Amino acid sequence: MSSLNFIERGAQVDIFATIEQKIPTDSDQLGAIEGEEPTNNEVLAYTFDALQRVKITAKVVEIIEDRQSTPTLNAKNEEEQTQPEETETKAYLLALSSQDALALKHLKDTGAVFDIVLRNPKSNQLFENGPVTLKYLFDRYQLEGPR
Repeated sequence: MSSLNFIERGAQVDIFATIEQKIPTDSDQLGAIEGEEPTNNEVLAYTFDALQRVKITAKVVEIIEDRQSTPTLNAKNEEEQTQPEETETKAYLLALSSQDALALKHLKDTGAVFDIVLRNPKSNQLFENGPVTLKYLFDRYQLEGPR
């Protein structure tokens, strides 16, 4: 949604995050020899709803000028008009508690990938979603493969 320049000021959104986490194997839990890197780590990706019902209080945009556009005449008053300029969203200002802001910062600092999901403006419900992992997807859709 955010890459489509669709979300406007005042919208209510949910923020989803995906992080990768190294899971140590049994041999790694015993502790590596000093100066030696553990080699048997499994990396698992988790996707979860980081925040729900977040209000977009403002958005920062860049105006993209179309240098090839030519002015047009308005048939009613014969004044010159230019085509509307396009904008590209650079950032959103969110209404968050300080704890939620710290949680988002930590996720960002540890490499999380974020997606913004537009919510119905009348929706006030909080959902209880569990994290989605590869194992969850295999179980849910009854897929064959590694679990």
